[in-house]
Amino acid sequence: DLLRRTRLGAAQNDLDREGRLKNVRGVFEASGPLETGYRVLLVDCILMEPFTLDAAAGALEDAGAHVAIMALAFRRELFQQR
Repeated sequence: DLLRRTRLGAAQNDLDREGRLKNVRGVFEASGPLETGYRVLLVDCILMEPFTLDAAAGALEDAGAHVAIMALAFRRELFQQR
């Protein structure tokens, strides 16, 4: 409930680096001001380029939060049947 998407952007995988950066600019906003020192951990299941996480973190930081980011990555072979 701390973060909301203000609009949908285009699919990131169809865009170049500059397009991805522009695509997520202003996409997120915090639901309101956060108390001083509020800590948030953003977790993403995939990190190809950090634009979406950076936009989300920036919105929360603008609202007063301290933000840490964690991205998980798995080798595809772990999920394929043998």
